[in-house]
Formats: sequence, structure tokens, C-alpha cells
Amino acid sequence: MEKTKKFTEKLQKKLQPNVAKAANYNMAPSHFYISSLLLSFMGGVIITAGSSLHWPILLICIIVAVRIICSHFALLLICEHRMTSNLNIFMSELHNAGSDALLLLPFAFIDGISGPLVVCIVILGILCQMAAIIAVPMIQARRHDGPIHVEDRLLVFGGIALLVGFGMPAFIWANIILLVLFVLQFATLVIRIRKALALAK
Repeated sequence: MEKTKKFTEKLQKKLQPNVAKAANYNMAPSHFYISSLLLSFMGGVIITAGSSLHWPILLICIIVAVRIICSHFALLLICEHRMTSNLNIFMSELHNAGSDALLLLPFAFIDGISGPLVVCIVILGILCQMAAIIAVPMIQARRHDGPIHVEDRLLVFGGIALLVGFGMPAFIWANIILLVLFVLQFATLVIRIRKALALAK
């Protein structure tokens, strides 16, 4: 979690000059959220169409990286350039769930990867996000408790895509990684609910 935090801070510092340029060109956070959704859709199509091949899945690594950058662009526009609006609030919450479903669910079609496990991970991710949002009216703050966040989940799937793309068959190792991710996400859900309830008392 600490490493992810440091990586996020470094990435945001590097993106700040380009974010300022985007703000000058009147680019809104919603533009980046929509781009993220479209990229995720393209990634899902690539995986579904080429699930029996290796090289197309390598493109998922690029899509994951660009998706993370799009999310940070949108966040910096909101936080540093005061582009907060009702539309951006909706898009911020909806694009994570939508993008995950579009990009990650097709991993279930890759030979050797457990489809039910992928589905459970995506559902748990959405539930974690819901828990974070539900906490807002209770404690006037969104929960960001770990150990797993959206970027962590994306990086795990991106890593699997990288190895599969280079020809490593996705059998036991991939499912073990996904099982660990499932457990960590379940822990994240429980922690967020418990901390929100504790602070609401």
C-alpha cells in the first residue's frame, strides 16, 4: 500500500505540467473518464477476440497503463483546477465500475484462468467501491482503506496479461494470484465497512 502511494505521488508530479495544458485547452475530467471507458471496451474486445492467442493480450498492458494515466489526469483536473461538477462526480464513481467490468471480465475467456474467480473479483471490486460511497452520508468522507485499490487490481491483471502475452500458459499460477487478489479485496470490503460503522457511532 505504501509503495502504491509513493508511485501515485510520483506519477501525479510528472503529469502535472500536462494536466495544466489540458486545463488550458478546456479539457474536462469527463473527457478522460469517457476515454477510460472506451479503452476498457477496446481491451475487452481484444481479449475476447484473441483469447486463444498470445500477442493481442500484450496490448492490455498498454491499455492498463493509459487507463491509470487517464484516471490521474481526471483527478488532478478536479483537485488542482477546481473542475468539480455533478457530472464529474457521477463519472468518477461510475467509470471505475464500468471500466473494470468491460476490461477485466473478458479475462474469464483466457484458457486456464478461472472464469468464476474473475467474476467474483470484479463483483467484489464493485462492492468495495459501493462501501466507499455509502460511507459518505454516514461520516461525510469517502473510505479509501486498503489493502487493495483500483490501481492495484489493474496492475495485477496487467501483469497476468504481460506474462500470458509472452507465451506463459495461464494455469495454476494465474489462478493463485487471482485467489490472493480475491482474499485481499474481501479484506478491503470488510475493513471499509467496519471503519465506516465505527466512525459513524
